[in-house]
Amino acid sequence: MTLISQPIIDLKKIRCDNCPARHLKRKTCYGPQENLNWLDWVKYCENLREKEAKRIIKNHGTIRLYILTESIPCHRFIYDLNSSYPNCTLRYHLCEELLNIRGDCKRQLIDYLKQKGILIVDCALCPLHKLQKKSERRLAATICLNNNTGAYLNINPNAPIIAIFPRNCGFLKTRKPHIAKRIVKQFGFKNVRNLKDVIKRILGDC
Repeated sequence: MTLISQPIIDLKKIRCDNCPARHLKRKTCYGPQENLNWLDWVKYCENLREKEAKRIIKNHGTIRLYILTESIPCHRFIYDLNSSYPNCTLRYHLCEELLNIRGDCKRQLIDYLKQKGILIVDCALCPLHKLQKKSERRLAATICLNNNTGAYLNINPNAPIIAIFPRNCGFLKTRKPHIAKRIVKQFGFKNVRNLKDVIKRILGDC
């Protein structure tokens, strides 16, 4: 069984050098109730993600597949049951594609991911949709993944990765992270059609 360190990301050692999103750490009004500062919101989200990683490892021995997305939004988080995901947001699209449920299926989606051995990881800890320039979003996602959140992907360095990024975002072409070669399929944020078939091809019928 894969062993993971505690914590997976040490939030006391977050590296944001030269990141165009670092000013977002000073903002407040994070979380579903808009009552948290950046650090408390990130701690809350990463605690939930780490719990899901442990659940997957307990069930499967390791993480079998990653879904990599751009960043944690300001007011919702994919693993947070208190977060609402309306139409045209990621969890809504995943519920429709993976479970054939039109709406925010919350717990059903998390259980599906655990059953399959899939962990969703965000490149950046800051809400990159707050950056106006897409080049800055790509750079910030690349820097944070290389410096911080890539620790999740290192839990199982052999596991394939499916990327879901907004249009013209994702990795900066001149500074691709070392994990880029592990990406077996990339989807647009607003169109995850056939994602279920891709997962089935990779993982089989489990």
